[in-house]
Amino acid sequence: MDINWQEQLSVDIVTLAEATKKIGNSNDFYVYIIWKTYTKSPTPFYVGKGHWQRIIKHGMKSDNNNVYKTRIFNKHKKLGLECGYSIYNFYEDEVESLEKEMDLISLIGRSDLKQGPLANKTNGGDGTLGHLAPKGGDSHSARPVVANGVVYSCLKDAADALKIGSGAMSSRINNGWYGYYYQDEGQIEPTKKILGRYKKEVVVENKLFPSASDAARQLNIDVRMISKRINYGWDGYYYTDKGQLPRKTIWSNRKDKVAINIKNKFYETVNEASLKTGESVAMISKRCLSSNYPDYTRLDGKVDEKTSAPKVALKLMIEDKIYLSVGEAAKYYNMTRGGVTARCASSNYPSWNFFDSEVQIQRVKHAEFSSNPIKVNIDNIEYKSQSAAARAHNIDVNTAKKRFKSLSFPNWKCESIQKQESKDGRRGIIHVQIDGEVFRSISAASKKLDESRATIKKKIESTDYANYKYL
Repeated sequence: MDINWQEQLSVDIVTLAEATKKIGNSNDFYVYIIWKTYTKSPTPFYVGKGHWQRIIKHGMKSDNNNVYKTRIFNKHKKLGLECGYSIYNFYEDEVESLEKEMDLISLIGRSDLKQGPLANKTNGGDGTLGHLAPKGGDSHSARPVVANGVVYSCLKDAADALKIGSGAMSSRINNGWYGYYYQDEGQIEPTKKILGRYKKEVVVENKLFPSASDAARQLNIDVRMISKRINYGWDGYYYTDKGQLPRKTIWSNRKDKVAINIKNKFYETVNEASLKTGESVAMISKRCLSSNYPDYTRLDGKVDEKTSAPKVALKLMIEDKIYLSVGEAAKYYNMTRGGVTARCASSNYPSWNFFDSEVQIQRVKHAEFSSNPIKVNIDNIEYKSQSAAARAHNIDVNTAKKRFKSLSFPNWKCESIQKQESKDGRRGIIHVQIDGEVFRSISAASKKLDESRATIKKKIESTDYANYKYL
């Protein structure tokens, strides 16, 4: 007997986007349920306890330690479906949320214990209790962690709270960073590696920080940029044990700084021009060296001698309107430049032409296929062309042409296209009827009814199931 789990648990099933919106910026803990949506009625397959946006981690490549759960996500993706999500409740107390997670897992039942549909591998509670591990042993990642004086239930929660990776958090604990340790183990002695490389006091923008990483987080500066500025001797950037280093380079003294002129506007440097015009430094530099851009000049007069001759804009006439360039027409019709030139060169578009008649004669190509529409019929519905049929079924026109040729699509008919036997001699897909509903294949029926193909085939070939038959 199928259980109506949604009614049993008294929850709403929503999309992932709606679930994350419901969580928002809440700092509370919560218990959530993830549902199969390809079954006859929604079926829960995972229960978890979350904090912040933990719920969105499922199905990612990094979350691949549960093969059964991963397969369920992959099946949804293959079928073009989205899993269902429920936020069971919010809890200010983490312990209360962990207890509710365990209660729900026990109520619904784990699949690996043959007690229910859940893909969970443990009994919940943010630990490894009940985990069917062949080698046994405790999981370090599930032990409570102390970081900067705050206790977290596991390594992952601590890493998420500090916005670093779990590997980085584990490294800090194992190398003896002060204030980072497993709660049951306590603070360990710092290693030589940690003393010699990390947690060195640094001055950044004339402010003292315990490390370059702390300075980077507080000032929102890339830590590599801080290191680079220290090594180049920027004023106010130095390690306290070494002091201020001498300045290696000063931009104002560099001899390669060149003033430029863009469209009669003076800029002291290319960087200044980039900031004010929004164009990239590389683009401005190239244009200033190219004779193709007379409005972009270097005040030292330098020009690249290898610059090719300026390109002449190609005028077009499209539907009795003149466009000064291919780019202008492409922008007007929201097309690519290649698409515009292809139409002007194709005999299928007589109103699209190059303005220069000699260019038109040189470039014109007679289309391999006629642009005259051919009427087609699909499931007793007539379409004025193959393209119109393709758009209506959300497929490309080449796929539509293959269906008109294929015996697997008997209801796709086109007078000018004959049905063809497959190259390997296989017959077309056989339609089936189950409980009065017609499916184009056993595979399609399997996806819809959540029955295996082998089971459906056996029922069709058996005399015990009159409602299962080939058409």
